[in-house]
Amino acid sequence: MDGYMQGRQYYFGFQLGTAYKITKDLSVYGGLRLLYGTATYKAKISNIMVNTAGGYVDFGSFLESAIGTIDNGLRQINAGMAQYEAAGATALPEYQQLAAQKAQLEGSRQNISSLFKYAQGVNLLCNQSSVGIAPVIGIDYRFGKFNLAAKYEFKTQIHMKNESTVNEASEIPAVNKFRDGEKIDEDSPAQLAVGAMWNITDNVRLNLGYHHFFDKDATWYNNSQDLLGGDTNEYLGGAEWDITNKLTVSAGIQFTRYQLTDEYMNDMSFVVNSHSIGFGFKYQVSEHVKLGAAYFQTNYGNYDRVTSQDPLISDSFTRTNRVLGVACELNF
Repeated sequence: MDGYMQGRQYYFGFQLGTAYKITKDLSVYGGLRLLYGTATYKAKISNIMVNTAGGYVDFGSFLESAIGTIDNGLRQINAGMAQYEAAGATALPEYQQLAAQKAQLEGSRQNISSLFKYAQGVNLLCNQSSVGIAPVIGIDYRFGKFNLAAKYEFKTQIHMKNESTVNEASEIPAVNKFRDGEKIDEDSPAQLAVGAMWNITDNVRLNLGYHHFFDKDATWYNNSQDLLGGDTNEYLGGAEWDITNKLTVSAGIQFTRYQLTDEYMNDMSFVVNSHSIGFGFKYQVSEHVKLGAAYFQTNYGNYDRVTSQDPLISDSFTRTNRVLGVACELNF
């Protein structure tokens, strides 16, 4: 078959909060984060062919041939059963065997008939949208040349509602996720972030960080979070250098580690372990305005799984990612 899918996802975050300085060195933060999610998926399956003993056959022709074969078998079975019924011999094992064969063929015919709607392929267009809100709390403490901080973002419940061309349940399980009117669970998991900064000198700083995403406590479509082996962890390190009073450069690295399983991975949505490196700069244009830019690249690993030993079928998952960011910071 020929398969095609195009998708996009946007999540816009809006956060409102306030910080309070308890002492000269200790501050706390509280706020609310609003997430607006929107996504569009377009998919098409066409030119479906079936590999038979006589070579590849068009899917529609294959279904018609299969129905014809089953109907021929049912006619023969009905004729045989009619002979036993005319003789009043319906209790014989031979009659019962024919009845069982008839029930099996009728079930097969029903299953094959349900596939005729896919004879010309599948077309899908689905739009999704939703809004979620969750609290955020934080704490920051300074002592000497060190600064420690922590932040906890609560789980954001997201129920993406479908507006789709798929109006009924499909025999293709992956399509049912995009059925019209369905609400799809796509929670943003809770996150704990902790960090430490060491001011080596007045103009050089080292940073360490750790992120923990509580994936297993989130709710995703078909409870796919239960298929993970555990939560996600990230480990970060970086450095900043104030070259002048106005110019600061920085560089960093991040390692992301998932607890993946063969059951969780699929070609509709997947993640793989990675490490990222990046660098950037910040320039003080004026007393109240700072400009910044940064670039980072993520290098992903490969995740391989075997889906069938006979015949041998395997999948290999990987991806690429490059990000360029620009910023303008206004200090009133």
